[in-house]
Amino acid sequence: MSQIDRRIKSAKTIQTNRRNYRRARDRALARLAGIYREQYLELLEQERMEDAKNGKTWLDISGRTHLDIALDRSARNPSPLSGSPEADGDEQDEGDLEGEE
Repeated sequence: MSQIDRRIKSAKTIQTNRRNYRRARDRALARLAGIYREQYLELLEQERMEDAKNGKTWLDISGRTHLDIALDRSARNPSPLSGSPEADGDEQDEGDLEGEE
């Protein structure tokens, strides 16, 4: 087995172990949140506020934590989304995304 194959196998093992740990951890946290609901919600809100205060809240999936207008492509687009005929015409086709699968 080459060194590259060993590295790939090792990385897969580490990722599998990490995934299993996270799944078990998430289930345990969900159970604790059900048992101690008020404390969980209070702590969660405190942590969210702390992240927002320290600038650690993600703005998008890339992990950006601050808006850089010079680099943000959507900020350079001068046309507003609301009020345009294209945006207004699609409102009746929008559904409740929370309930759809």
